[in-house]
Amino acid sequence: MKQKRDLLVILGRLPCPPYAGLTVRYAYFLEGLASHWRLWVVAFADLKQGQRKESGIAAMQPFCHRLEVVDLPPEPTGWRRYLSLVLSRKPCHNVLPYYTREFRERLRRLLRTIRPDVALLLYLPVADYRYEVPAGVPVVLDHPDAFSPAFFQAAAQSYGWHRRCFALLDTWKLKAFQRRAAKECDLNIVVSEEDKRLLLSLCPTAQVTVLPNGVDLAQYAPGSSEGEKDGIDVLLTGVFTYSANIEAACYLCEEIMPLVWRKRPKTTVMLVGMQFAERVRQLATERVRLVENVPDIRPYYQSAKVFVAPYRFVFGIRYKILEAMAMGKPIVGTSAAFLGIPAQDGVGCLIRDDPTEFADALLWLLEDAGKRQSLGEQARAFVAEHFDRHRIVARLNERLEGIAR
Repeated sequence: MKQKRDLLVILGRLPCPPYAGLTVRYAYFLEGLASHWRLWVVAFADLKQGQRKESGIAAMQPFCHRLEVVDLPPEPTGWRRYLSLVLSRKPCHNVLPYYTREFRERLRRLLRTIRPDVALLLYLPVADYRYEVPAGVPVVLDHPDAFSPAFFQAAAQSYGWHRRCFALLDTWKLKAFQRRAAKECDLNIVVSEEDKRLLLSLCPTAQVTVLPNGVDLAQYAPGSSEGEKDGIDVLLTGVFTYSANIEAACYLCEEIMPLVWRKRPKTTVMLVGMQFAERVRQLATERVRLVENVPDIRPYYQSAKVFVAPYRFVFGIRYKILEAMAMGKPIVGTSAAFLGIPAQDGVGCLIRDDPTEFADALLWLLEDAGKRQSLGEQARAFVAEHFDRHRIVARLNERLEGIAR
């Protein structure tokens, strides 16, 4: 039997069940790569996860030859936040907290034990740890959402002129940070052809390959979950503290659904998420229900008539769209929601950017069970063809094998 080679993984977010967002991608990566490599992993765990950190360690430990976990400190606040603009080369938001003495020392101790064949950095904010990797070891960096105008859109929506100015300046720093990282890494991974185009426009000399997010077709399948949730006509899921998700929820409830309620007043909306910003909590009514921290999202997918993706801007590929499609749900979404997902209007989904047209599409599907079933079957077939997680991890393994020293 071929001896496994050593893969160093510097992980920005420890996957903690139930997986969501980026942690889905990284859980699948670790699980799949463990069959081919000895994984030496140093990971950050978010302090806000509380007891979920222990469940994350328990879930990932079987796949790791060695797993080191460090608590991620909170982001700078107050004057420290603004002072970072001049005192640090690194962006403050989402990047600066990832550079801690403890993490660096844990990584250095591990590297005194092994010399890896490849270093895989999962998540852009940990990119500068590439300088700790021994010379001659290829470095691969995953950009789960390559730099795009969406970052500036999010910054521009910050409340207060001083916050908005800070966010825009910090985003410029992020742009420079990503350019340096892309240029200096041996291989950069992005989730879509559009993100590849954006990253190459940022750094034309970067070596870039596309590996989309994947979905577990066995776990997310029609009838794969027990239990029914009553009265879900329209479903939207996500972490509703992220700017893109907050804006999507408000667009749905404030601009689209009033048009639906004029003709179908009893239509219900359910927002299911890990967390809710106050702006989203204010959307709750008898017809708009909020459900937080569910242990299993699948019963909600299974019970919903229509899944919606009313995004004005997005970061990377929306996992929730792939999961809903795998569950055989028809989707109504904006063209922005499907960036990186090569879906065609009318084949598994309806793509509508105008709020009136979006509402009309919802009304049509809510009244036509046969059309919902047809689109749902097409959606499932589409995801099976393009986003099977086992095929994607196999492609990642091929890229790593090809670049190994």
